[in-house]
Amino acid sequence: MIVMFITGNTAPAFVMLALAFAAVFESLFPVIAPHLWKRSLAELSKADEAFVRRVALVILAAALTVIWTVTEIT
Repeated sequence: MIVMFITGNTAPAFVMLALAFAAVFESLFPVIAPHLWKRSLAELSKADEAFVRRVALVILAAALTVIWTVTEIT
């Protein structure tokens, strides 16, 4: 289904939709609990760069796995 959606003239719309969903998810935490969001950012800024990189790579791998799994199923 996603492949069919991307193959037409709707590819730019798909990218815009994906970016919009990312913006929605990124903004939920600061809207719901701004004090926790600020504290999390403060703690993250104190963390070692190697740790931050490892966490980001794990999140990236998980997200790509989900995307791959969903696109293979449809």
